[in-house]
Amino acid sequence: MGWLSDRLRRHKRCQDDHTSVEVAVRQEGELAITEHSQPQSEETTIIGQTLPRRQAHRPQIGEVTVGEQASQEQEPVVQRPAPGSEQQRETGSSSCHASSSDPWSAAYQEAFGQLSEELNGMLKSGRNLEELFRHLNEANQLHKDESLLRRGMERIQKPIKYLEMMVSLTSPLASVHPASSVAFGIVQSVTTLAIGVCGVEERLNQQITRMLEHINIIDGCDALDRKSDGDVPIHMALVLVYKDLLLFYHEVIQVLAKKSTALAWMSEQLNARIPPVVEDFLRHSDQLRQHIDNATAAIIRNIEEWVVEETIKQSLGNQKISQLDAFHKGLKQKMAPSACSWVGEDPTFRQWYDNAASRPLVILGDMGCGKTVTMSYLIEHVKRLNKVQIPRPITVYHYCRDDETGNDLYIYSSLLQQLMQHQPRLKIQFHQWFKDLQGEGELWPTQDVELLSAFFFTCVDTLERPLFALIDGLDECEEGTRERLVARLRHHSAANPKLRVCMSTRYQEDVQRSLQGSLEIRMHHDESRDDTIVCHLVTTQLPRLKGESRHLVISKLSKLAKGSAIWVQTAVNLLAKKKVTQLDELGIFLRHELPESELSDLYAKLFSQVTENDEDNMGILTFALEALALAERPLSISELSWAVAQRRFENQVASVQDYERRIDTERALELCIPFVAGIDYETRSARQIRLMHQSVREMVLQAAPSQWAHLRASSAGQGAVHVRSCQRLHDRQQRQLELHGQAVRACVRYCLMADLENLTLFTEEECQTQALDEMPGACVFEDEHEMDGDPVQGGASGPDAEEHFFNPSDRGFGELFTYSSCYWLHHLRRAGDQHGLALADILALTAREARRAQNWWDQFYRPDCSLRPDESQSRPETLETLPIVFLYGSDTLALEMLDFVTKETDAHSMATQTRNAVKDLLRSMDLRRLPLLLRYSPDQNLQMTMDLFSEVMRHWARMHRGLSAEAQKDFETVFDHIAGAFELMVQQQWGNQMLCSAASYGCLPMMERLFAAARSNPALGAEMLRAPHRDAASRFKTAFHHQSIGDAAWNGRTAAVAFLLEQEGIDAHLRYVDVVGNNVFHKAARCGDVEMFRLLASRFPEGVNHRNKDDDMPIQVLVFERSKHRVVKFLLEEAHADVRCGITAPDGHWKEPLRMATRYGDLDMCRILVRSGGADPMSVFERQGDTLAFKDPIEDMEVAAQLRQCLLS
Repeated sequence: MGWLSDRLRRHKRCQDDHTSVEVAVRQEGELAITEHSQPQSEETTIIGQTLPRRQAHRPQIGEVTVGEQASQEQEPVVQRPAPGSEQQRETGSSSCHASSSDPWSAAYQEAFGQLSEELNGMLKSGRNLEELFRHLNEANQLHKDESLLRRGMERIQKPIKYLEMMVSLTSPLASVHPASSVAFGIVQSVTTLAIGVCGVEERLNQQITRMLEHINIIDGCDALDRKSDGDVPIHMALVLVYKDLLLFYHEVIQVLAKKSTALAWMSEQLNARIPPVVEDFLRHSDQLRQHIDNATAAIIRNIEEWVVEETIKQSLGNQKISQLDAFHKGLKQKMAPSACSWVGEDPTFRQWYDNAASRPLVILGDMGCGKTVTMSYLIEHVKRLNKVQIPRPITVYHYCRDDETGNDLYIYSSLLQQLMQHQPRLKIQFHQWFKDLQGEGELWPTQDVELLSAFFFTCVDTLERPLFALIDGLDECEEGTRERLVARLRHHSAANPKLRVCMSTRYQEDVQRSLQGSLEIRMHHDESRDDTIVCHLVTTQLPRLKGESRHLVISKLSKLAKGSAIWVQTAVNLLAKKKVTQLDELGIFLRHELPESELSDLYAKLFSQVTENDEDNMGILTFALEALALAERPLSISELSWAVAQRRFENQVASVQDYERRIDTERALELCIPFVAGIDYETRSARQIRLMHQSVREMVLQAAPSQWAHLRASSAGQGAVHVRSCQRLHDRQQRQLELHGQAVRACVRYCLMADLENLTLFTEEECQTQALDEMPGACVFEDEHEMDGDPVQGGASGPDAEEHFFNPSDRGFGELFTYSSCYWLHHLRRAGDQHGLALADILALTAREARRAQNWWDQFYRPDCSLRPDESQSRPETLETLPIVFLYGSDTLALEMLDFVTKETDAHSMATQTRNAVKDLLRSMDLRRLPLLLRYSPDQNLQMTMDLFSEVMRHWARMHRGLSAEAQKDFETVFDHIAGAFELMVQQQWGNQMLCSAASYGCLPMMERLFAAARSNPALGAEMLRAPHRDAASRFKTAFHHQSIGDAAWNGRTAAVAFLLEQEGIDAHLRYVDVVGNNVFHKAARCGDVEMFRLLASRFPEGVNHRNKDDDMPIQVLVFERSKHRVVKFLLEEAHADVRCGITAPDGHWKEPLRMATRYGDLDMCRILVRSGGADPMSVFERQGDTLAFKDPIEDMEVAAQLRQCLLS
């Protein structure tokens, strides 16, 4: 099986090993007390096994064997060399006992080594215990028929049940002494002596009993891995315990070994010597128990921490932080600190940092002026300033780019993970939040941007220290993402002075408008900054230039830079590619080619220089640049070379194997180098290749690289500036649609290749492993070094080198399968109608019965090639065509798919796909297409559509407090669409159901539409204000549904109840009683909101004392709920609730509120019932003789005492 199965097998082996040791110890104990009169066997006995005498071998160190002289003796004697002897120290541990690597042997050896030489020598020459007790019994003529051991064991029967090593009542002992015992042997020896002591001295029985009860704690000393630091206290405590056992042995032997001594003298000596040793043992064993308990508690905490970490990794993504760190470190390497220090000295920055104004800070600048590098400097500068602050503020940051890093789910996931790294307590809070929402039906809360952002800002509000959040590249986010992000950041920074936000963006009118009122720092042209940047880039990237040549380049580039850092970088790249170092040639280039060159000209010249105007080279570089410009994430070296090969040979190959033969990685990479960020050639599978700057991407999206040289000429020949700008924007949009269309077709073509059709991405064994991985606490079987493994980028290197990851390429899927599977839908979303896919291609790729469909779907949920699915991004929950098309396809494709489903699938399949599509659209907050799925017509039963309407309202109820203006507008459109079905609801009698659903979710927009329509449509009013038993047909004897007010009260929708009570004709719903007799007060008891009860009591006061069919009044339900004290007080003091619930019996009743509260131990409720309701406190007592006792028993004596004091005072 997989890694987890290996852990389970390893765990089982460890258990088997421990079991074998325990069996050996037990057998050793049994051997030690073998009946001395037993006839000599023809076998040689070794712990745990027997050998025929003819196979007997020479006794080895530590073996328990019959001595060679046994045949000459009347009784066999078990002999063992002492573990402290020179022979054993030379030869090492014996084969019969656990290795010194186990905690018991190690502690025992250390304890034995710490004894004094005199005591050590005495223990090594210890006497045979069997002979010792035999001589003592012979000396004690009064007890000739009753041995000291038998007498001792009869006196201390109680602790015997705690011992694994039972001493036989009828068997004399073989020779056992500490110097020849292993770690557990000393326990047997001391146990034997302790029992014998009890036979000699009865006064020590109690102490010996306590001692034997404590001995079993030794068995738990392997609570921790001995490699961990946490095991050190256990080891030290165990050493002390073993020393106490050895000292006990010594003291007892010193007394019992005296020759010709009366037992009375021995008794007095033992009573004087043993108690101090036993007290030390008890104290040290208690310390050992505490250390073991602490270690066990630490293990439990570690398990809990791993469960939390796994939840975070799986739900927020496990590579975001590592990728962010790598990008930030790359910027720090490029940074010239002296060129960026000005921003930290700007007065506006100081005002923002010192929180003189609770407004966001915005860094504004033209494209290419160095905003991102400046932001990386600012991040480090803020960190430096924070170090001297108490409490030290927290810094989180994010770099947005025009790929997945620029969507708001990714941004909040990144910021939240950084925040949790600084404040680990938030991990527990996140885990609880995640599980709570899952319990409410939200399968993956982190895929909902509204929920995730709300949790992030809730965490920020709980911080006791300032939080600095710096976000670069707002202009590279999609418009919707940018608007939501800016709105939330502005709102929360204004409300929370501890939150300080800094953002950077290009000059763009719509962006600046959304940031209006923020503090601004504008990046103006500064010649000294240009000088610094040029000097830094030339020095680091043109090392061949020396002396005057370098000075000339620096001087000339500084004058031409005009504040554009990316222009300088491109010029340096061009010089590096030219490899010109001769002064005259440099002078010609710098005088004649650069001065009139804009950035587009430099890119065009660089493209020409790199490709040498070779048509093949131009094609390869064009394909590479287009792939990188469109990529949703950085590509690996292998992925880029495969993407280029696919574009070059798209009509010539039909299999992955054909592609493999045509890959030219080195050529593609060499051509790309001047246009991409730094590459680490040692990690070819790492996802690291990205364009060096956004301006390169803009150029690629504006025109094909071969056309760059003509861009300026074509722009100059057109009309007015505004016309040229509009035309350029239109051309860019069209080319972007076209390129995304090419990308999605390439991805789908790859996934549909013939040789992938019968391959399986995951074996049956790996599927079983994944199922085990999803079990709670599965990570506890991992080894420590495995837990800390870094995630694989781009697939595992080698054949699944990492157990947690897999490599599709090693399984025959090629290097482009991961990207094609994970991102073809993203390209489909951006391709538009004209350049997207045909429906037939999508149907072929989403046919659930096809193996290749399951392969890309499995990969789609694992973009990092981890065996566990990554749930950090919003994705469809099911492999179904309709939800996929509605989430990612064009409008035309969605309509075509809807028509196909209507005509070609059965009703059940259509209903299932429609429901899943609605859920996916709501979760992604893409509401624009919902009306297409919420269909209704006169010839159609509304039942399924009503369920979908309820799903929309449920989602609105969960999200409405944090909705943006755009989202609110989208919901209004959906609600207007639903309102179009009101007439059909009247005809099919769904109006009452609609009102109750809206009330249940507190959906005021829908309730307002219903009552507004009812004013002009009396039939609608009559229909929705009916009061039928909605559970009448239920086979369960309970009520799940009430009428509108009851449903709203059950779910705590106070605003909805207030609205409903203002409507005419609502009395039937207010006074409605369901099939089990509950009225609106019974339903309101669930949430226990005082304002809710106040509203209901103002219109329906007589309902306060209504009984249901279980004979319960609302106040009894509230007392049963226990935590609703304020509501009970209101009902008693203001609503005139009956404190006895109509019970008139003088002796009271089991269901009387005060007796209920007393049984529950609810002290506060008892006070309220007595003080506010006038309940008789004596009604819960009955006289038993001369005392008052509670009528209903209370097990907790402390709670009973508090209740008694409260009620009788």
